Amino acid sequence: MGTEHYITELLYRYNCVVVPGFGAFLTQTKSAVINESTHSFSPPSKIISFNGQLSSNDGLLVSYMADAEKMSYENMEKQIASISQQWNTHLKTGERLRFPNIGELWQAFLRCKLPDLFLWYVLLCIRTRYQGSPKRGSGAIGGEDSFYDHSGDKKGKCP
Repeated sequence: MGTEHYITELLYRYNCVVVPGFGAFLTQTKSAVINESTHSFSPPSKIISFNGQLSSNDGLLVSYMADAEKMSYENMEKQIASISQQWNTHLKTGERLRFPNIGELWQAFLRCKLPDLFLWYVLLCIRTRYQGSPKRGSGAIGGEDSFYDHSGDKKGKCP
């Protein structure tokens, strides 16, 4: 199985999964919300963000994958380093990385107010499905694809 699969598995159990040499996926639990005026609700969920500065190996992903793949820790560490290098190259060339059950990752180039200081800001688009309870007499259940955009904490449509 791919590294993405193991990241997804670990995100169900942990709030932070570091991919050595690449960055960390972070989760934050969001409670369910009931909207009584529209007779709908959004279920509890996890908001996923990414921090490229947290890239030092904490051992969680490497040891988990090494155990699952029946490999030595050292060999798995080399394999993940290679994958991290590939992912970084894809991002630097403007490509988007798709992580099944997590979302998409891409780089945006933002200029800070300080002269000649640049910041790489990585956005993650998470697709979720919100189910609503049917309105009386409508016979339909509503839903919409939405995302959490860390650049401005806005909700909107996924690109």
